[in-house]
Amino acid sequence: MSCNGNCPPPKRAKGMFSMGLKTLEVPMELFKLNRERLCDRLISNNVNDNVLVFLQGGDIQPFYDTDIEYDVFRQEPFFLWTFGVTDPGCYGAIDLSSKSPIYSYLENPKRLSYGWENYPHSSLQREVRN
Repeated sequence: MSCNGNCPPPKRAKGMFSMGLKTLEVPMELFKLNRERLCDRLISNNVNDNVLVFLQGGDIQPFYDTDIEYDVFRQEPFFLWTFGVTDPGCYGAIDLSSKSPIYSYLENPKRLSYGWENYPHSSLQREVRN
């Protein structure tokens, strides 16, 4: 059956991760299992369980020294393996004692966009700057 470019988006089961059409869908439980395996490995190597593991995801890369960015963003592989997050500029942490994840989508302070009067555009960015 051909839909001539007007195909509806594919229906996905809840809790599934996919990188697009014709790619393998994996359950989000896989990322939870990956985090648990990481915590277990760190604890088995005598790392104190009262620790936060902090990871920084990938960021958008500028094209040379211009305000143009590369069109293709690829998430840092270990961050994707751990959290299943494909967005740029993310941070994540794992509490080893509870094995629970903490995500942060805060704007990177290095990429603040300033308005005409040299002030950050949002109050959230202003708090990060101070």
